[in-house]
Amino acid sequence: LCRGGRARDGVEAMELLGQTRFGVLITDLEMPNMDGFELIKAVQGAMATEDLPIIAISGHEELHARLHQVQGLYGMFHKPWNDRELIKRVEALSHLRQPVRS
Repeated sequence: LCRGGRARDGVEAMELLGQTRFGVLITDLEMPNMDGFELIKAVQGAMATEDLPIIAISGHEELHARLHQVQGLYGMFHKPWNDRELIKRVEALSHLRQPVRS
């Protein structure tokens, strides 16, 4: 999670997403309790976060290959990733999310 939010797993990520509005979600696919695929599905299925740009990261070829079946991702990075490329992608995506309307 960007803007200083960091979660150890998908459950913590969903809790943070319920408390704060983030511009971009970066998730590893391998996490305890709720993996990255489950987190992506939950985020895309919730009204409050359905427009949240998501970048997925994986260190395993088989998981990375499964990402091509996931709709709506804004990036897929393989471990080890290039920091400069990831930062550029996050900067570009952070402006896509619609502002909160009062």
